[in-house]
Amino acid sequence: ASYLENLDWDEWPVHDRVYAEEGIALFRRGLEELPGAAEDYSALFVGPAHLEAPPWGSVYLDSDRVLFGSSLLELRDFYRLNGISCGGREHEPEDHIGLLLLTVSGLASDKRDDLAKPLLSEHILPWGYRYCEKLNGAARHGLYKGLSVLMKDSFDYMKKSLALTVAERRLYI
Repeated sequence: ASYLENLDWDEWPVHDRVYAEEGIALFRRGLEELPGAAEDYSALFVGPAHLEAPPWGSVYLDSDRVLFGSSLLELRDFYRLNGISCGGREHEPEDHIGLLLLTVSGLASDKRDDLAKPLLSEHILPWGYRYCEKLNGAARHGLYKGLSVLMKDSFDYMKKSLALTVAERRLYI
């Protein structure tokens, strides 16, 4: 938590400063009440109940709304064809939003916009905005509400700064 508490928010690239400031304020308030985040974390990301904001792309993009669906196979093909490795946990699908954003971050650090752009426009953004909307609606703790706002604003920033055209995909949730 100390790393997050010491982030230089003035360096955070934003699309809409007012909207991002709302997310930053929620996030900071959430950090002050961190012990209360555990219950929300379980409800949002673990279960056992139905997850209101599942963090896996295939749940949004596949008609059966399942993990390890056809959209995950497309992502794996993209990774394989482009020599991208995903360092997730053994049983965590590669289309988990956290793993995807970690991969985009690595590609950006390596100055690989040629790979970051299609990863964003074809595999993340088609469902990422809906995920942010669902996360914001389901989250009770400021940490996760703030995260949803910052993630959406970051998507807007990347879309504009990289001049991305988001692939049109049908969403099932």
